[in-house]
Amino acid sequence: MPKILKIEKTPNELLRGHLTRVGFDLSLGRTHIAALVYLDQSIRQNKQWHLAGYKISRSMGRAFAHFATATSGLIERGLVVHHWDEKANKLGKGGLKPHYTITKAGQLVIGLLQESGLYEEYAVVLREAS
Repeated sequence: MPKILKIEKTPNELLRGHLTRVGFDLSLGRTHIAALVYLDQSIRQNKQWHLAGYKISRSMGRAFAHFATATSGLIERGLVVHHWDEKANKLGKGGLKPHYTITKAGQLVIGLLQESGLYEEYAVVLREAS
């Protein structure tokens, strides 16, 4: 018997608005994918590569260089929620967990990126920078 996903009681209105612009369409550019992978890895590893002075490879560096604008796109699509935590910001260390939450939709997109092999293409760049 196939597993049936639990339907959320409260729909993600940002995701719904983005998807239903033209039927059903979720588009992510290279910078969006890089930002989503960066956020996911930062939360998992409690690490921020740019603050630690790590050099991200030149071949993918441009995709990771536009984090702020790409993350805004992820927020507009309902894949990420931004939280401002002044105390955590002053500490200036650790991952981005106090500042961002990846929504259920974002987690599902991460799963699709992993399934397609795209996630690994971006994640390996961060591992090599470490």
